[in-house]
Amino acid sequence: LLVTAQLKNAVTDFGMVLNRSMGKVAAGIKIPPPCQTPHLLANIPGTELVVSGCRCSNPDTTDCTAALAVVDAAHGTAHAIKIEDATWTEAITVTEEGDVWVGGLKSHNVFVFGFQGQDKTPENLKLVATVSNIPNPLRMAYDKVTKRVGVASLDLNAALDRSKAWNENKPPAWDGQQGEVNFRIFDASTRALQREVSLHTRERGLVNMEGLFAADGFFVTGGFDTAAMVLVDAESGQVAAEVYFDPCSSLPVGFCEKVYMSNSDTAKANGSGGYNNWSGGYCPAHMRTPNDRRFMVMDGFGWSAKKPSWAQNKLIE
Repeated sequence: LLVTAQLKNAVTDFGMVLNRSMGKVAAGIKIPPPCQTPHLLANIPGTELVVSGCRCSNPDTTDCTAALAVVDAAHGTAHAIKIEDATWTEAITVTEEGDVWVGGLKSHNVFVFGFQGQDKTPENLKLVATVSNIPNPLRMAYDKVTKRVGVASLDLNAALDRSKAWNENKPPAWDGQQGEVNFRIFDASTRALQREVSLHTRERGLVNMEGLFAADGFFVTGGFDTAAMVLVDAESGQVAAEVYFDPCSSLPVGFCEKVYMSNSDTAKANGSGGYNNWSGGYCPAHMRTPNDRRFMVMDGFGWSAKKPSWAQNKLIE
């Protein structure tokens, strides 16, 4: 189990806990410059190598250069690869062949690294392609069934500004217009664009994505500010299913009286926690922390092929 330690520019290996190497756990695997602020982690299949984009957002960051971090968990070492013409490298995914896709959020491009038939060692990972003109690539995911890479785009500040105009502070239903493209699907081997769409849900409109997962020929994502999840067909790029959550639904009965307040400036003025990633309102209480009572922020997705007993129970009306 590897976890990023962003402020320390390191990765913590919790496998060391099992070996009683607590000193090494505390120190972490330090990632050398130019990497600053490793964020997301992805494993290269068939290896103990893990990669992360370095997004240069730590409070003490100065003169930061975009980079790809490569961590060798087997040896407890790491190194960083400088990426030219990139800014805020955060989005990342890895194909089954070991190609690493890294998104430049603020440089609006994607970089593909590969081993080109060589042994999968940190030294052999090289830049092989750059895909340009992709606005704000924030999340990426690879689907093994279709062998395609999905790229979700989000300009967070623009999304927060749009929500300030929501009628009654609630996300508007989709008006049927396609609007600005925010999701692209690429062939993983040729890097050719296959689909580009504007993802919407019928009842809560535009899907502002902060998370993306791929499995079994589908991409799973959702709106961080609408509590709406979507299943996207990886071949067609069309929405195959929509799931709507109550924004306070993770709370027990008695704590679900939600208050819609879509303006992040109002949230900031009120001293609300999480105003910089405001999700549209707040709940009267929260099981997480009394200082952050935001609506659910849908920014992480997963998929399990297993069906536990609790997931097979009949729905309670």
